[in-house]
Amino acid sequence: LDIQKLGLYLETIKPTIGYKKVDIPIKDIKVYIDFISILKSEVRIKKIIFNLDEFNLNQLKQLSLSYFKPSNITSLLNNKVKEGVFKTEIEAYLDKENNLDNFIAKGSVSNFKLEIKNNLQFTNSSFDFFADKSDILLKNIFGDIGPIKISEGDVKAIFSKEISVESNFKSKINYNKNN
Repeated sequence: LDIQKLGLYLETIKPTIGYKKVDIPIKDIKVYIDFISILKSEVRIKKIIFNLDEFNLNQLKQLSLSYFKPSNITSLLNNKVKEGVFKTEIEAYLDKENNLDNFIAKGSVSNFKLEIKNNLQFTNSSFDFFADKSDILLKNIFGDIGPIKISEGDVKAIFSKEISVESNFKSKINYNKNN
C-alpha cells in the first residue's frame, strides 16, 4: 500500500507461466492499482511491470509463430535470427479503461547471431535496448560481420509519420584478399 500516491501494488515472484508449451521465465510481476478506484468498485490498473529472466530467442520464435501478427519484425525473428538470449523488463501503462496506452521495454541481448545474407552473419554479438511506442534504441552493440569487427555501435529508430533511423558504429575491417 502506497499511502502517499493513494495506490496499491500487487506482486508475484517467480510465477509459473506457460503459453503454447513455452515456459516464460518471469522473475516477478507487479500490478499498480489506483486505490480510490477499488473503493468505487471500478478497479483501475495504472501499470504492470513484467521482469523476465534470461529468455532464449528460440523460445520467443515458438511464441511468435502462433501469437504475433505477421510483420517484417516477425519475419526477421523467425527467418534471420539464429540464436540469442535476452533479459527484459516491460512496463505497460494503461488508460482509464485499462487499455494499453504506452509501454517501455528495456533490457539486453547476448550471444546473438543473425543471418544478414547467404554466408554473411552477424555473430559474437550483444547489445542493450530501450523501446516505447515512439522509438527503439539499440546501444552498446558489439559483434562481427564477416571481416568487420564492431567495437561499439548504436541504432535509433523513431516512429512518427515517417520512420527515421540513425546509427553510429566504431568498427575495424580486417581486409583479406580472399574475402
